[in-house]
Parts: sequence; C-alpha cells; structure tokens
Amino acid sequence: MITRGHFIGEIVDAFTGISERVETRNRLGITDMSVFTEAFVGELLNAVLGTDLHSLNDERPNEPGLDLGDTGGRYGIQVTATASSQKVRHTLDALTAEQAKAYERIVVFCLGKKQTSYSVEGPFKHGVTFDPEKDIWDFTEIARMVLALPLDKLQAVHQVVRLNTVQLLVELEVPDEKGRYPTNGYDKWEARPPLKFGDGKAFLKFYEKKFGELEDETKVDIAKALPTLAKKLRRLPRVTREFLAMLIERREHREPRRNFRDAAIHAELNKVLRECGGKVKEELDLLIYEGLVAVDGEDPHESGAPEIFMDLTDCIPVREGLVDFIESRGLTVRQVIGGADLSAF
Repeated sequence: MITRGHFIGEIVDAFTGISERVETRNRLGITDMSVFTEAFVGELLNAVLGTDLHSLNDERPNEPGLDLGDTGGRYGIQVTATASSQKVRHTLDALTAEQAKAYERIVVFCLGKKQTSYSVEGPFKHGVTFDPEKDIWDFTEIARMVLALPLDKLQAVHQVVRLNTVQLLVELEVPDEKGRYPTNGYDKWEARPPLKFGDGKAFLKFYEKKFGELEDETKVDIAKALPTLAKKLRRLPRVTREFLAMLIERREHREPRRNFRDAAIHAELNKVLRECGGKVKEELDLLIYEGLVAVDGEDPHESGAPEIFMDLTDCIPVREGLVDFIESRGLTVRQVIGGADLSAF
C-alpha cells in the first residue's frame, strides 16, 4: 500500500531537484522561464490550494506584474526564477489598478530559493496589501502546505508532480559552451542509415545466368531501380523495414488468388494480422505511402481474404529475382531489406 510518506517523499524530492536546477541557472545569469514552467506552477498551486489559476499572458501577452490569475479572485501570482527585494518591488510597482482590484492576495512565487529577509516596505500602489514574510513563496512553503493536505489532495499533487517533473527538468537544463543541451529533441529522432546500393552488375550477372540475356534498355532499368529502392528503404523507420523483411520472409509460396503485377511477392493479410504482434495497419500505411506494398481485398467472395503484395519496384527483373539473388549471395532478407543495404547488388 502506498503511504502518505511515499507521496510526500517523491514530491519533496521533485521540488528539491527543480529548485536546485533553477539556482544553477540563476548563478549563470539564466533567469528566463518557459511557458511550460509557468503552466506547471499554476497546475501545482491549483492542486495544493484548490484555486483555478490560469495564465494571464494567454489573455494579454506580457501582462504587467502578474503571470497567473485565479478566476475566483483569491490569488494573483508572479512566477520568477529569482526573488530579490528589487524584483519583488518591481512586480508590485507594475501592478495595474485592475489587477489590484481583481485579487485578494498578491504572491511572488520564486522557483529558486527566496532570501531570508526582504527590504520591501509599503505603501504599495493601488492600496495593495503585501507582506514579504507571508507573500513570497518558494518550494519550501509549498512543501509545508503539502504536509497538511488530506490524502486525496496529496495524491492529486503527486500526480501533477509525477507527470511534469521530467519535462520540467529538461526545460531547465543548462547548455554547454557551444549551446548544446544534455537532452534535446534531435536525439529522439532515429538516425537514417547510409544510402547503400550497388551498380547492378552483380545482380545482372546472376539474373542473366538464370533467365537469359536482357536487352540494354532493361539493364538500364535495373541500374536505376536499385538506388530508387535503396532511397525508399532508407526513408522508412527501422521497425518498418524490419516489418517489410518479415513480410517477405513469411511470403506465400503458392500463386496469389488475384492478378496484381507480374512476379510480385505476396502474403495473406489475415495471417499477418494473427502472427504479428505489432501495429500492422500503421506499418502497412507507411509501406503503401512509399509504394513498396499494396493491399488488395477486392471481390472477397471470388478471391478470398485480402492479400498483401510486396510491390518493391517497377523493374520486373529486380522484383522477380530479388529474393533468389539475396540467398545466392549468402545474405538474408533482414540484412538487405531490414538493413537497407543493397550494396551487394
């Protein structure tokens, strides 16, 4: 059973991690905050306080003084990385008469650590009441509030923290001297394999030995078909190439029930759906988009269940001799198709 202590421990650890990351940025002079950071603070305080805070910048960009406003009128919040006396004073001076009237309490929320004391004295503009001892918060204040919450609200706070902390810590990362971040969106993209294809001479020699000499025009078609196929394979995600390789490996060895195109390798769609544990439709959609497969389910009463045709290329000799050539070279479909490597051709 998950206890209060478990929830509180994870919440406090997250607060500590966020605060330390912000303090590191502050020491380096990086005090700008992202929209996501502001949104997190709003969501967190809503869970803790039972408020309905929303971004005031959504309504009016660069809203002076405040970042978050409670629709119930209880709190107006300024979110800041650092809360010096000068910063707090600037926030209070920037308040509009409309804001002063709209909110019962103005709070400055510091994502780093607040000072131990403040020299911020009233009177303040528009009759605003502000007590630096009570109205400047950091994560330590929020942690104290969390300790007093009933279990259901504690769980709600834990949920907000759990769902947002990882992304928030990424948002708060510090770049190196070259402007590179430890975590970046580029790293999430799968690297495409190098483009590999042969000049067609090895395949041509194999094919002519087996089927007879080809016309010069067909030889040119083969030489053009290989780089085209290699480029299509390269554009596919690795998992999709592997799916295509498995389709070829598990192809039907009898004649298809439908006349699709000469020498097209085919598989039974229903069998593939049963045997493959992955997302068959999504993979087929990608392959169809690249023109590498086609699904034919027309006239099911006469022709039976739908069939998948591996329509890898317009060049009939390559389509006809692809698998035999791969096997003759001691290679596998997984190496050639899955690895997008046609260099042996």
